Amino acid sequence: MQRIILFIFAVAMVGCGPTGETTTTSNTSYEAESFSPDELRQKGLAIMPIQSDQGVEGFRRPFGNEINKTARSTLSNAEVITWEESQQIINDAGLVEDYRETIRSYEETSILNQEAVQQIGEAVGKRYLLVVTLGPPQQESEYVDEGVSVETRSVSAYGKVWDAAKGDIAWEGIATTATEGVPIFGQEVEGTTQSRAQRTSEALMRRVMGMNPL
Repeated sequence: MQRIILFIFAVAMVGCGPTGETTTTSNTSYEAESFSPDELRQKGLAIMPIQSDQGVEGFRRPFGNEINKTARSTLSNAEVITWEESQQIINDAGLVEDYRETIRSYEETSILNQEAVQQIGEAVGKRYLLVVTLGPPQQESEYVDEGVSVETRSVSAYGKVWDAAKGDIAWEGIATTATEGVPIFGQEVEGTTQSRAQRTSEALMRRVMGMNPL
C-alpha cells in the first residue's frame, strides 16, 4: 500500500522534477569495550585511503572528502589525519603493500596482521585508523502494479576502526543511503550517486562517533 501511495504521489508531481524519497541509515555491528567516541577525541583518528571497486572514482573522492569534513567537525582539525594525508604518509613510508595485504588477509582469514597495523599507526601518528570500503552503487526495480515499478538506488559503505596499539578491530559498522521512487515519463528518481555517497559517508562517520544520521 505504501508503494502504491508513492506511485500516486509521483503522478501528482509530474512536471515538478524527479520523484522519490531518500533515507539514510547506519548501525554498529561491533564495538570493543575499550573503544568510545571519547577515546577518539583523546587519541585522534587517521582516515585511511578509501577502498572501492574500479570505475567509481567519480564518487569515491567526494565520499572521502565528506568523511574528512564530518570527522573534523565531530572531533577537531588537530586530531584528524585526512585520507589524502594518510595516503601520502603510507606511500612515503613504503607501506602500500603492507596496507593492501593487511586488508586482503583480513577479508580472507578474519585475522588482522598486528605488526602491520602497528607500523601503519606509528607512521600516521594515531592510535585509531578508520578503514572504509565503499560499495558499488546498487539499482533495483520491483513491479508493484500493472505497468508500475518502484526503483531503488542505493550506496553503502562499510567501516572498521583499527586499534594500532592492540593490532585489533575496535569498531565495525555500516551506513546506507537509498532513494525509492517511481520513474514516470522518463524521469529518474531524485538525487545522484554522488549525493547519496556523500550522505552515506557523513552517516558512517557520525555512527563511529555514536551519533545518528542527520
